Parts: sequence; structure tokens; C-alpha cells
Amino acid sequence: MHQAAAVLMNVEFQNYLAAVQAGGNFPWGQYSKFEIPFIQQQQILAGVNRQEKLEVQKEPCVNGAAVAFFQAITSIIPNVACQWFQSGLQDTGTRQIQALLECKRHHRNYHLPQVQMQEVAEMVAWIKEFGDTPHRPWRASFSANGKELYVQIFEYADNWVRYLKRGITANADLATMHTFGPYTIGDADDMNSFSQIFVAITLHG
Repeated sequence: MHQAAAVLMNVEFQNYLAAVQAGGNFPWGQYSKFEIPFIQQQQILAGVNRQEKLEVQKEPCVNGAAVAFFQAITSIIPNVACQWFQSGLQDTGTRQIQALLECKRHHRNYHLPQVQMQEVAEMVAWIKEFGDTPHRPWRASFSANGKELYVQIFEYADNWVRYLKRGITANADLATMHTFGPYTIGDADDMNSFSQIFVAITLHG
């Protein structure tokens, strides 16, 4: 986490946190790659706070705000060549998927348990289709649910992968999905904590 914290000392990210803390009008000054994601997040917060079914609360808007924010963070990480898309993070060199993204318009509890089953199914399909290179016994995904962000770590063992791919049931073990959050986009401390985890996962590759 020390390396992640050092990355987030970036001036643009620190200005972003100050803007979140201010909660609205912020003197950005010169162009910042975090300004547009911040505006999108503020629009989502405004829709949620008014409890209206606004355009900004539609799933594509939540997804767009998440992708813009995640790409802004990724762009300040040294020696990382990755691009965020609607459904996840891809290495621009190898084209390998590095993480998944799932977005919903409402808070997470509104979508339970269906969203959990969907996220696990996506993880299983990812592992079954694409092997680990380099090998690691976990995969990461991120979720944006209205104004909340989550981190999921899907942990598994080699025996489970053999069961998944070849149907070998002996000592198959279990896979476990760990969920961390919520991290609220209107809370500067939450966004700093989320971003540290985000950077640490991205640096792991």
C-alpha cells in the first residue's frame, strides 16, 4: 500500500480529493484529467440526493462515470499501459483482461442477491476462458452501484481451476468472493481509501 499511497500524492488526484471534500464548486484552474469524472460523479450524487429517476441515474451514466474515474487514476500510475472499457480493464500491449467492471443504477442492496450471482458468474467465465498469465490465485473486479463503489477479490486454488476446466472433483477446493465497500463517491476519505486499493491491484498486474 505504500507504493499506492505514493502514486496518489499526484497533484491532480489531491485536487480531486479537495473537490470531493468541497462538494461542488472547485477552482480547478488548468485542465485536470479528474475534472470530468468529478462532474459526472456530482451529477450522480445530485440525482440520488433528490431521489428522482433522473437521466444521470441510468446504468450507462453510472458506468461512464466509473470508467472515466478509473481511467484517470490508471493514467497517473507509472509504467502501467492499460485502458478501461465499459466492462473492464485491458492491458494495451498483451490485450489481456486485468479486471472486470459491473455497474448498476441503484445502491447495491437494491440488486442483491442477483448482482452477486452475476459477478461470480462473470468471474468464473473469465477464469475458464482465459488462464492466468502470470499465475495468481485471485482475480479482481470493481462495481459501481449508484453513488457507491466496491472492490471484489475472487480467490481460488489450482484444484478449483482443474475442476472448472476439466471436471476433476478430487480435492477441488472452493472459490471465495470477497467484497469490500461501500466507498461513497461523495466522501473524500472513502475515495482515497478506494483509490489506494485500486492502485495496489493495478500495480500487481
